[in-house]
Amino acid sequence: MNESEIDVPTTISIPLSVYNFIASFFGITGNGLVIYSSIRYDAVQLDEVSVEFVRNLALADMMFVICQTLPSFITLSVRRWVLGPVYCFI
Repeated sequence: MNESEIDVPTTISIPLSVYNFIASFFGITGNGLVIYSSIRYDAVQLDEVSVEFVRNLALADMMFVICQTLPSFITLSVRRWVLGPVYCFI
């Protein structure tokens, strides 16, 4: 086995890949909609501090999804590490 390959059985790899894909899709889409709607529309009648908090929370969650869940999905899908040594170190 190559050192960059992961040793995860297929019965575990496939459900985890599906879960990570769904979490990535809804995380990026949902947080993107929150950020877009909070900037574009004034539908929520909250004070400016609360709106800014919600925007920052959505942005932080989106960054987590992009930096953690999406690479996990990619790694489990191809069953080896393809993101390079720099991202592995991070």
